Formats: sequence, structure tokens, C-alpha cells
Amino acid sequence: MFCGAFIRTFIKSYRQKRYGSSGQTAATQSTTSTTVSSPTGGSSVVSVKSATASNHKFMSANPTTAKLPLKERTFPRLPQGRNFVRPQYVQSHYYSDPSDDVVELMYFVSQFAHVAHFVCVACIVHVVYIASVVHIAHVAHVAYVAHVAYVAHVARVAFFAVYTVRVARHIVRVDNCGNSEFATVVLEIQ
Repeated sequence: MFCGAFIRTFIKSYRQKRYGSSGQTAATQSTTSTTVSSPTGGSSVVSVKSATASNHKFMSANPTTAKLPLKERTFPRLPQGRNFVRPQYVQSHYYSDPSDDVVELMYFVSQFAHVAHFVCVACIVHVVYIASVVHIAHVAHVAYVAHVAYVAHVARVAFFAVYTVRVARHIVRVDNCGNSEFATVVLEIQ
């Protein structure tokens, strides 16, 4: 019973806000009589009824579209800064904070995967390097072994430097626009 009364009150207040003080259109009719003289003689009375609406807010229609005025729908402004926005809702919705945490977790997992991959590759390269050095030591001169070891060391340092630069660029892109992969999707959709 209480729910029914609450719903009726809510509907009544909604109609008052949208259509004016009254949910129904109240119109007052006035009759105007006009006497018209006929050229053949006599006269006739023409009765004209005009309706005046008391609810002008509801009755006033747009003359160009002939539609009643409706309440305009306003969309929230998009968040500023590095807040991440889902592409399908980039026009009309905020992005929730828990989803930001999910994006941060995904980024951390991806970076951890990159580091683990680098460690595995470094271990394999180190094992191959040791095996090659030991093999060359048996068949070649010590100076040649030192030269090969130096070249391998330079190659390993260069590989590590290139990987570090790639990770740094990725971090900068994430700091600028939330997440690089998703930001690319947003730019492509827009």
C-alpha cells in the first residue's frame, strides 16, 4: 500500500514537472456569436467556439516541427586527465574507478610478462654464450676467445638497452593517455 502511494506521488510530481501545474490539459471554451447579413434578405447567426488552454507550457508547440516541448537530455562531461574511457561509451558516460584499477592490474601483468620473457631470453643467451666460449677455447687462441666474448657482451648490453628504451616509451605513453592499446582504439573510433 505504501509503495502504491509512493509511486502515484512520484508519477504526479513527474507530470507536474514536465507538463506544468496540472497533469491534464484544462481548456476553457468561450462562445462568440456573430450576425451575418444575407444579400437576399434576413440574417443568420454564426456561432464560433474558441478554446483557450490554461496550461500554456503543455499546449505550446514548436511551429517549425509541430512537436510539444520535451525535457532536454543532458550528457555528463567527459573526465579530464588520464582517466581511461571505454570506446563505446566515449560520448556519454563516465568511466568508473574500479575499472581503472583493472586497467592498472592488466598493465602490471603485461609488464611482468615482458620482464619474465626478457629473463628467459637472457638465460638462454647466457647459456649459449658460455657453451660457445667453452667450445671456442678448445679450438682457438685465447685472444680470439676474448674478442668473441667482448662482441657477445656488447650485443647483450645493446639488446638490454633497446628493451629498456621500449619499456620506458611504453610507460610514458601509459602515463599520458591511460593505456596505450586502448587509447589507440579510442583514437581510431573517433
